[in-house]
Amino acid sequence: MAAAAAAAALGAEYGGRTSVRVVVIGDQGTGKSSLIVAAATDSFPESPPRVLPPTRLPADYFPDRVPITIIDTSSSPENRGKLIGQCQAADAIVLTYACDRPATLDRLTTYWLPELRRLEVQVPVIVVGCKLDLRGSIR
Repeated sequence: MAAAAAAAALGAEYGGRTSVRVVVIGDQGTGKSSLIVAAATDSFPESPPRVLPPTRLPADYFPDRVPITIIDTSSSPENRGKLIGQCQAADAIVLTYACDRPATLDRLTTYWLPELRRLEVQVPVIVVGCKLDLRGSIR
């Protein structure tokens, strides 16, 4: 799962921490909240909320027993300040795109990655394609 990849990506920097903060970002409707619910519950949500509260995975979820808190974000312009703050406080970032909407993949290189560079975010970034089951659907 993306949270496990984020924790593994922290590698040696992770040693001694009491928790890991993973922030999930991406365009609206790319599956951020569904990804978090699936990671936390091992089930796919029928209709997840638009933005989840911070979700803490149990310490025994991973072999090193360090709890992971996953932060869902809104990509709406009115929440930009909060998104920036969350990215700057992250230990790792999961950047999502929707497999059924190719434009969201393009925006990784035209908007999201340049924005993370502009913010001088110096943490691992894991790119995750969501909604693979919808890839052949017409939207």
